[in-house]
Amino acid sequence: MFSWDKPDVGASSGNWLHQSMSDRANETVAALAAVRQVAGFEGRTIGLLGFSQAGWVLPRVPARTDDVSFLIVMGGVINWPAESRYFATIRLEREGKTPAEIATELARQAEAVRIWFEGDKTYEDYLMAERAAGRPEDQILSEGRFHFARLNYAEDARDNIAGLTLPVLVLSGAEDLNADPYETVSVWRSLLNGVHPRSRFRVVPDATHSLLSAERYNYQLPDQWPRSAQLRYILSGRDAFAGDVLDTTTRSMTDSTISVLWEQVHFQLKELKITILHFDDAQDIWGNANRPQRKAVINTLKSLSQNKEWPVILVLSGTEELKEMLNQDQQLGRLIKPTELRPIKATDTKTIRVVIKSYTAEVGLQGLPDVRCKGWTAHAQFPLSGESPI
Repeated sequence: MFSWDKPDVGASSGNWLHQSMSDRANETVAALAAVRQVAGFEGRTIGLLGFSQAGWVLPRVPARTDDVSFLIVMGGVINWPAESRYFATIRLEREGKTPAEIATELARQAEAVRIWFEGDKTYEDYLMAERAAGRPEDQILSEGRFHFARLNYAEDARDNIAGLTLPVLVLSGAEDLNADPYETVSVWRSLLNGVHPRSRFRVVPDATHSLLSAERYNYQLPDQWPRSAQLRYILSGRDAFAGDVLDTTTRSMTDSTISVLWEQVHFQLKELKITILHFDDAQDIWGNANRPQRKAVINTLKSLSQNKEWPVILVLSGTEELKEMLNQDQQLGRLIKPTELRPIKATDTKTIRVVIKSYTAEVGLQGLPDVRCKGWTAHAQFPLSGESPI
């Protein structure tokens, strides 16, 4: 996992409040390029994971670089004005305001956006007007946030989401106090459903904006956290997150990485014009895999033989256990014809010699092992009979 501090955070220079979402996307592209310079990462699969405002940033990135293989958006946002109304409504409800009072305040905020962000008014104009109206200081934007809002107040992620073709995982907490989780998931699903088979869009029960446990950590802003919640969060580690959020995220990363690797395999098979692919000891492909992992293996095998651009003939050799594994999937069982070979006998020496001679001649190898001796034939029998020599 590689992460970086945004400008003016930690040791980073600059000021993130001076950035548009497009600027942040460019910063992400630069970060990807930096990762590629690290030894061992030159050819590895890389995805992006981001929270909240990353919903406006990450969808822009794949159009600017080929280095991204998947996206994970957690607690993402869609539309700046809509999310501002949602945030303000939740805040006012928690302050005990009536529906009429909330409606009045939302109308005031909408008018303020029109006046201060759509026009050419200065921050000084804004500050003077807010103070004259008796607005509490903690509700008046700082100069940095004023300019940040002016840069980004019209943000909407829909167009950038619609252009995506790579796998995405979108998770939003059902108890999100900052952004409407159902709106977020609905938009992503409506724009990308069916585009990539591994994309997932989900509202997580009992989860916050940051996908933490809502029972313990549901606050709108970091400065609202009491010290007890901060300490509990530090001590809880991964248990601070709601339900299976971390497992789902990790599984998505792994599945996306494996998918990219198989896409590269398909590409190489086509480039090299390989039409037959042989897996020896194929029963070991499953190993100690659980049910979902076995299903993933089966789907991969089917994709190899059914790829529209370059299908290949699969040859799987192995023990009796292999046949049982293949029969777990009816479609795969129909695609593959099982053939059982009898054990090698001493009388097969001549046939074996002819086969080996033809193969060595085909590939230009010099020399031929002496398969006439009894010891060699006996040794060759063991692998095919499922036994091991002593």
